[in-house]
Amino acid sequence: MEYQNYTHKLDLLDMEYKHKREKLDSQYKQQQSYDTLYNPPIGVNKIEFDLPFDDCVIRQLIGKEGYSGLKEILQETGVSYLWFDPHEKNMEIWGNSSCCYLAKQTIYKKIFNIINKITSNYEYVVSDFTMKWFEKKLFWKK
Repeated sequence: MEYQNYTHKLDLLDMEYKHKREKLDSQYKQQQSYDTLYNPPIGVNKIEFDLPFDDCVIRQLIGKEGYSGLKEILQETGVSYLWFDPHEKNMEIWGNSSCCYLAKQTIYKKIFNIINKITSNYEYVVSDFTMKWFEKKLFWKK
């Protein structure tokens, strides 16, 4: 009887170890995939700025499958490369300087429109920071 309890405990420990190992492997693969996607061009200008907005705003900015919105900005502005770091909430824009600043303004305009849509349709509750940024831009536009 005591032997069965002991083997049962070993089986539980083994299952717990396998589960933790699978979780760590999954996290490692996700980080490795994230790192391999980052491939900025060499020899072009770069600007970077924070986008400390709510996740619902960022998701709509980036678009479906994590890139359609960024691809649209690339095509509209002629920049070489866009990168959003979700952990740091930081955007990098690569290309010639006039295109980079145009892309930054395009991103802010899109964020303004997203927040306007969200707040007017009561889709999400946005943070105080996001609302204050929006109100400042709204006042500035008038």
